Amino acid sequence: MKINNRKFKRRMISPSLMAKGSLCLSLLTIPVATRAQTTQAGSKQEAIQSKYPMRTIQGKVIDSATGEPLSGAIVHVQGIDGYSVLTADDGSYEMKVPAFATSLYTNLPDYNPIIIGIKKGEKQNTIRMYNNVFQNDYSKQTNILCNHSTDNMEYSNALNAKDEIQKQLGAIAHTITRNGTPGVGSVTFIQGLNSLNANAQPLFVIDGVIIDQEYSRLMLHDGFYNDILTNINPDDIENITVMRNGTALYGAKGANGVIIINTRRGKSMATRITATLSTGVTFEPKFYSMMDAEDCRGYDSELLKSVNTNIADFKFLNTDQNYYYYKQYHNNTNWRDLIYRNGFTQRYGINVEGGDNVAGYNLSVGYTSTGSTLKDNDMNRLNIRINTDIKLLSNFKIRFDAA
Repeated sequence: MKINNRKFKRRMISPSLMAKGSLCLSLLTIPVATRAQTTQAGSKQEAIQSKYPMRTIQGKVIDSATGEPLSGAIVHVQGIDGYSVLTADDGSYEMKVPAFATSLYTNLPDYNPIIIGIKKGEKQNTIRMYNNVFQNDYSKQTNILCNHSTDNMEYSNALNAKDEIQKQLGAIAHTITRNGTPGVGSVTFIQGLNSLNANAQPLFVIDGVIIDQEYSRLMLHDGFYNDILTNINPDDIENITVMRNGTALYGAKGANGVIIINTRRGKSMATRITATLSTGVTFEPKFYSMMDAEDCRGYDSELLKSVNTNIADFKFLNTDQNYYYYKQYHNNTNWRDLIYRNGFTQRYGINVEGGDNVAGYNLSVGYTSTGSTLKDNDMNRLNIRINTDIKLLSNFKIRFDAA
């Protein structure tokens, strides 16, 4: 009997194939686990829905700084699994939640997570999220305190932009008027008076150009000032931005703060002409009532009678009109009427703006006449300003400003 002996070869499985096989097995187990979790959450959600009443909530998720809607944010019911939704492109969301739900947890990359309460009786729940990423831009790096639009400056009688800053931004920038002379301006502080000799005032930037206030130690101690902002018509100012610290943009010059002034530019496609006329009055200061010359002589004579003296020795009491010193002591000049008066302010202006899709312009002409409460201390000002924007290419523009 013949037996055929066969040799069996044992095949070895390489480690790489074993790794691939284990990877395939692990991948196969993922859908199973996910499906199990989904089934478990769904069954839990169905149990809650069958046991507790439900309510529908909806709202919107927006950026707290810009007000722009945020899409892709996860809105989750705090403390209850299985109730979450993603916001749409317009930032809106809507979902059914148990009636006992009290708060929503919202998170989005690059934003701080936030928890808000669900308002009872209201379906709309607006969620405002705050950016947690440092942005190398103007608003984050320089800590803007206030961005104030001064559209109502055209109804003001302010002669200087600093006067309007004091009136509208007094809580942010403090100004101190130097004296009552029209046009002399004022001293402005954002960080406070932090130096006795050096200039502690903020940096002024007008239409992107740094304005040198020309302050020196001599001016600070002797009181000689030249306020360049007096030459700007407040009607030409579009908005004022106050920055607490502008060293990131302007270096050491912005350490005391920066006040950015933007003048009006052409934004209307059609030609628009605007004429303004404003007037105001500043009343003369009020003083205590004073005696005239006759009352003063009578009062003094009564006082002199109570003392041992010769009244004839006092020349101002002699009532003889032929007396040599009569005219010197018997006058009744009211020096306050010769010095003070009511000051009237008149301001006239005309503004022309227009352009097309290539260029825009804004031309303004203004005249201001200010009468001080102190006579012979008036100020007259003539302003002419033109701002032009020319778009040569889609990404290349030219600005031409003259004043």
